[in-house]
Amino acid sequence: KEELSYETICKIIDEANELQVKDIHITGGEPTLRYDLDKIVKYILDNTDCSVRLITNGNYKDKSILCRLYKIGLRDIMFSLDGIKETHNYLRGDDEAYDNTVDSIKYAVDLGYDVRVNFVINKININELNIVTENAILWGAKIFSVFLYVCLFLLQDMVLVLSDLLEKVLVLLLSSLFLGILRSLLVYFLYLYYILLLLL
Repeated sequence: KEELSYETICKIIDEANELQVKDIHITGGEPTLRYDLDKIVKYILDNTDCSVRLITNGNYKDKSILCRLYKIGLRDIMFSLDGIKETHNYLRGDDEAYDNTVDSIKYAVDLGYDVRVNFVINKININELNIVTENAILWGAKIFSVFLYVCLFLLQDMVLVLSDLLEKVLVLLLSSLFLGILRSLLVYFLYLYYILLLLL
């Protein structure tokens, strides 16, 4: 598929602004692969009142894009992290993915970004929720969020996964490290519970 042109994206942004959209999330694929990402972010910041979040995998050695976007005015960024090093690299199919992403997270924190780390739960990584959460906080992330990759589960598997997730969330809630992201996890747990009710 062809990428949307810069001109088309600008028209969509203008229409969103007319509809009084308050938040724009730039995602992909991987948005940092676009040569004109700087222009797109600048257009949003200069022509709308929207808050802007970049959603990225962080898997790049050259961190200059993060620096350029920060200078333009971007402040909100979310990194996807799939587990500990071995798991993340396996799921991403890249032996350097984890190190690159962690380096990007730390670099963004040092620049002054409001960093969010997102963890998509699946059968392979569910037992790593605790360590990934603690690491994200230690690296300086302000928000840690959890999504459920629903299509990986059969219904019976999903019930078991949600039960296990509840136990892990309760353990994390008792940890002082986790207080700063209490609201985020509670919201996502309620979302998972709602999905379960619909499926049953």
